[in-house]
Amino acid sequence: MIFNTILLFVSFVFLYYGAKWLIDGASTIAVSLNISKVVIGITLVAFGTSAPELFVNIIAAYRGYSSIALSNISGSNLANICIAYGLCVFFGNLVIDKKEFGLDFIYFCAAPLLILFFLLIFPGNSVPLWGAVVLLVPMALYIMSIKNRLYEESVLIEKPPNNSFKGLLIFLAGVITLYFSGEMIVYGAVKISKSLGISETIIALTVIAVGTSLPEIATSLIAVKRGETAIAAGNVLGSNIFNIFLVLGVSLIAARGALVADRNITIDYAMVSVLSILFVLTLLVRPKVGKLRAGILIGVYLAYILVRVLFLN
Repeated sequence: MIFNTILLFVSFVFLYYGAKWLIDGASTIAVSLNISKVVIGITLVAFGTSAPELFVNIIAAYRGYSSIALSNISGSNLANICIAYGLCVFFGNLVIDKKEFGLDFIYFCAAPLLILFFLLIFPGNSVPLWGAVVLLVPMALYIMSIKNRLYEESVLIEKPPNNSFKGLLIFLAGVITLYFSGEMIVYGAVKISKSLGISETIIALTVIAVGTSLPEIATSLIAVKRGETAIAAGNVLGSNIFNIFLVLGVSLIAARGALVADRNITIDYAMVSVLSILFVLTLLVRPKVGKLRAGILIGVYLAYILVRVLFLN
């Protein structure tokens, strides 16, 4: 227990520096290539911080742990919506431009609804193997559509020095550090949780999900504190999109069959769907996320997890 607690603490330190390097590298790439930071946020940063979910899910799905694969993503997306955005507002200002993120909002809401549809319609609350095509094709279209938003309309008066290679190295160092620190956090947390007799599904929804979401949370916090609100907002939106369309799509292939859930996991995806839709609707009315809304998001997350652990275990 003591060793795992120390491991968690050390991992959090590495996580901070990994997030810092990832943001530094992404910003350098954006400036060097005159690429929109919105695009950087929803592609490089979002994919980089989704790497822990991807690797954990591939391993879990390949070994037949469907509940871990599905709960990891629902839990991660819940944490991203409630904790990441909530903390960003408390530690900085977060304004999400609905014009810049219009397409992302659609994917953001459609992703959990699609999984919920599978779980409700197909026998045994399952996502069938051919669902990988349904998930990965829209993911490919989403990535292709980003090219239309590649360059900002405003260009710099003087062409900046091309530090894209340096930025790429820093970015990759950040991704690698985030991945290994995320793995250490999950390892230590799972060991502690198992010693307390917590179920596999609850571990995945809480400990593993939050552990793999820490890169997104840490990266967004650092970005918003530096005034990089487009990267912070795009990171969480993009991460939730990647988590479902890409990570679950690849997980189905790794599982070589359907991912099977139980009733409680279906409820988790219903919760993610409702929160995603409500979050986007409130942004359309008021793009600036205020502290009251942030507090509500964090409160809803804590309340839901408490109910889930105590009554829906």
